[in-house]
Amino acid sequence: MHYENDERLHKIAEIYKSRKITTISFELMDFPGFDFASPSGRDQIRRHIADVRQCDLLILVVRAFENDAVPPYRNRIDPQADLNELMEEFVFADMDQLTRRIEKLEVSVKKPTPNRENDIKELDLLKRCLGALEEGKSIENVPANEHEKKMLKTFALLTQHPIVVIINIDENQIGKDFDLQVGGMVKGSAVCAGRFEQELNQLEAQDREAFMAEAGLTELSRDEIFRLIFSSLNMVTFYTAGDNEARAWLLESGSTAVEAAGKIHTDIARGFIRAETVSYDDIVSCGSEKQAKQEGKLRAEGKEYIVKDGDIILFRFNV
Repeated sequence: MHYENDERLHKIAEIYKSRKITTISFELMDFPGFDFASPSGRDQIRRHIADVRQCDLLILVVRAFENDAVPPYRNRIDPQADLNELMEEFVFADMDQLTRRIEKLEVSVKKPTPNRENDIKELDLLKRCLGALEEGKSIENVPANEHEKKMLKTFALLTQHPIVVIINIDENQIGKDFDLQVGGMVKGSAVCAGRFEQELNQLEAQDREAFMAEAGLTELSRDEIFRLIFSSLNMVTFYTAGDNEARAWLLESGSTAVEAAGKIHTDIARGFIRAETVSYDDIVSCGSEKQAKQEGKLRAEGKEYIVKDGDIILFRFNV
């Protein structure tokens, strides 16, 4: 899945006269709808849960549309109830995982093994996490330091994942407010008239815009969902550009210039000399890299420079 509508990337390509544009891409894993109402449905969920844990972000789609041809889950149309059930099952799955690991650790810490000290620390952390979940609290603030955060991350708990909720609606529900009550794990929500937008995407641009205006849509929900994904993952976008290619890259917020270089190639990070950097706003106002340099907007940054969203970077390196 590619983020094609990155207006900044297209403007950068125009300024640098790039022959090629490479957008940000995501690997999207589409799991079947979870059915907690039957034993066969729960068996299917258990088969998929390990794969779900490996995802960086979870997008939960709940139904709000009416359609007699599509039987509703549990014979109801209730997005809030469906979301609550999903979130509860995530908590139960994590509690089960934590309990099984705690039981093993309680046995191992009684033995004088080489890893006993680490096992004691892990056991303490997992007991605190289990206690938080049993009390209906988030485990986000349970780790007391970076070491505990790294330790907990290895478990890929579902309740650690950032979550985005999409409410799937009918065309005639566009503009309606849905006041979903969400927990701390949910980083944002969007409303999407899925079938209607699928039909819009099959139209020519001019016809699509006319139908969108008639329906009261200023943009497709796809673009809003992409923005939610970026913000929920705590990522920034930086760019590389030249006459050959303009390209967008995703980077964890707070990362350094040398870490950004490593996203492109390990050799660039290894032989890093400097990062020649200009912000998106400055390159647009100057109109060219040459003008940005003349106006002092093009900066030479070192390894420890914290990359900002919208930075355009040329990496100088030697290997």
